Amino acid sequence: MKRTLRVLCIVLALCAALCVTALAADYEDIARELSAVGVFKGTGSGFDLDRAPTRAEAAIMLVRLYGAEEQATADFSAGTIAHPFPDVPDYAAPHVAWLYTNGLTKGLPDGTFGAADICNAQSYATFLLRALGWKDDVDFTYAQAFEAAQAAGFYDPMVFPGDFLRDDLAAMTYQALACDVKAGDTWLLAQLIDSGAVNAEAAAPMTEKMTRYRAVQTAQPAAEGEAIAMDLGLDYAIRYDAPGLEDLTVEASTAGQFAFKGEGEDLQAVYELAISTEGVVVGTGLWIRDGWTYMSMDMSGIPLMQVKYPTNDEDITSLPTTDSMGSVSMAELAAVKSITAEKQGKNTVYTIVYNGNAAVLTEAAAEAFYDNAPEGTVLNGMTFDNVVMTITLDKDGMATDHEVVYAATADTLVTLEDGTQVSLKMVLDYIMTIDITARGKSVKIAFPDLSAFQEIDPSMLED
Repeated sequence: MKRTLRVLCIVLALCAALCVTALAADYEDIARELSAVGVFKGTGSGFDLDRAPTRAEAAIMLVRLYGAEEQATADFSAGTIAHPFPDVPDYAAPHVAWLYTNGLTKGLPDGTFGAADICNAQSYATFLLRALGWKDDVDFTYAQAFEAAQAAGFYDPMVFPGDFLRDDLAAMTYQALACDVKAGDTWLLAQLIDSGAVNAEAAAPMTEKMTRYRAVQTAQPAAEGEAIAMDLGLDYAIRYDAPGLEDLTVEASTAGQFAFKGEGEDLQAVYELAISTEGVVVGTGLWIRDGWTYMSMDMSGIPLMQVKYPTNDEDITSLPTTDSMGSVSMAELAAVKSITAEKQGKNTVYTIVYNGNAAVLTEAAAEAFYDNAPEGTVLNGMTFDNVVMTITLDKDGMATDHEVVYAATADTLVTLEDGTQVSLKMVLDYIMTIDITARGKSVKIAFPDLSAFQEIDPSMLED
């Protein structure tokens, strides 16, 4: 029994880790897409995605993203542009000369370009920001490159953990191509096509994919400050298989609703959830009305807490927001295998399939796993499959329904209290749904009887 209980704890810890997982991937397919439009080219040994890029390679990519490669080659051959760096190889000389002439690179303090030096993620983010029209020391500084790259939309540290390789360079480039330029009147790939730097026909599959993804990425379930009501759902089943241990399947589901209307002293909000696991139902509720916050918790209908206190700013900022509901991150675009759009009446249903064969446990999820798992547990590998997100947009481009479905398998080596090591395979099936039920004036909020709630100091709820 003790052995089974300990394995159960590990399984639940794994589930917690999975719930904060982001997607990372092997970007071989992305490299091929970029190669088809001449933005990314391989070497004599292929794309070499598993090695770090050099500064010379980054310079070449930057010139291509400016749509200036042909011009740079012609101008360098004509002698109208040049560079002063002794270490630049011939294949990169036109590109570095063009960057130097246009004030986009100054080289290193020792007078070299550092052509063979490794280009790190921060340096490449800086290059991409320049391609998008961001100005050094005006819009950002080198020290702020990651923050600026996140604001531009093509970078997220959760997506690019560890060493920066040509694999990551391809993915970051791909995502930057789908981002708005700084002027805000177009996006980078469209700009390259309009300028003739990228062939429109060759880029058609990429353009279609990015156009659809951009439509979803910019969609929101409500306008800023608009009243909204939604139903929330989460269901998962965890199965594990280990030699000598009894079979165990853990199932859990969460159902709830969230709604708010008004602001300031007129704010009304409700956030109710019921979490069911193995026959036990834990209900939680939070309501805001007339300047008061009410909170409750019960287990299988038995009240455990009913308290109230004056609403503070932290209560308001901690409510679920609509910013990330029904939308996707541009910094995960490189992990998208395909995206389709299907008309259903006045709505459009977008189905996004992520590259499940390449999805892996990110550094942040691994940390969550090891923080919760018992000492001596080793994660040998985790894979994701059938990762599908479905988002429905109405005729106005507003998100109405959002669903995420995936399966994951984890292989672990567990050391039990008696020193025995057990190989444990865990399989998780996961589905999350968000359904927008009302917006604007149609939002109605129903409050339960709150008269029995006892006033407390909110600091009593900390930790």
